[in-house]
Amino acid sequence: MLLVVVAACGGGGSDAKTDDATGSTTSTTARGSTTTSSAAAASGSSATTSAPGATTTTTVARSAKPATTTGPAPIPAGTYLYKQSGSSTVGTQSYDTPPEGKLVAKPASADGKQLLQRYIDPKGEPSDVDMQFGPDGIFMIDTVLRQGGQEIRCTFDEPMPTPPWPPKVGAGAKGHAKCQGFDTDVVSSITGTKPVTVDGVSYTAFIIESTTTTTGALVSKSTQTDWFIPELRMSAHTETKSDGSYGTFKFSAHGSSDLVSAKPQ
Repeated sequence: MLLVVVAACGGGGSDAKTDDATGSTTSTTARGSTTTSSAAAASGSSATTSAPGATTTTTVARSAKPATTTGPAPIPAGTYLYKQSGSSTVGTQSYDTPPEGKLVAKPASADGKQLLQRYIDPKGEPSDVDMQFGPDGIFMIDTVLRQGGQEIRCTFDEPMPTPPWPPKVGAGAKGHAKCQGFDTDVVSSITGTKPVTVDGVSYTAFIIESTTTTTGALVSKSTQTDWFIPELRMSAHTETKSDGSYGTFKFSAHGSSDLVSAKPQ
């Protein structure tokens, strides 16, 4: 879920995009329509969907807690690269996801807060995610998805762990957000584990499955799968798929992203 942070297909930039960053955090963006479904946004789960012509931001209210050595540490500051693939369709127009994207992790503050910026299009606008790392786990504080200078904010009734900490098979999380003209519901669960290798190092990744649905002016369903590595607080791989409608506009998107290296530039 988590940290790839808004990643594998979604948010911020021009034309079609794919978002990833802590698994998280995932989303699918097509020109005129953006869907963000993060099953692990920066090691957290976040989900937001925006209607054609708008961008969605998810905000989770949560009091800050000091970071300690007993809980998950923030991601090392720097730039992380991703290999991406996928496409989006809005109406009769289709767009390909840029083959490369990036995540910029800003230095964490003393209280464990960290800003993660995911660029699906390296030349486009980033999706921002403020994360809180502390002794009780990783939580998404807020998310800002941008496109064409526009933003739409959604607010969760309660913060969602991203993911439940410590991760274990069978654990899950739910969340509900009120948006401008529509509601968003997110359900995520850790369904298994799998061996993965990053930078020549072997890890056991937790498979996180997430489903995001929206009702109201925007009707959509998005699914996301993340291979989350607790030691890195990031997802090594993210896959997303979504479809829906906004008025007479129908849209769909699918994509994947892979972390190139856990060593920041």
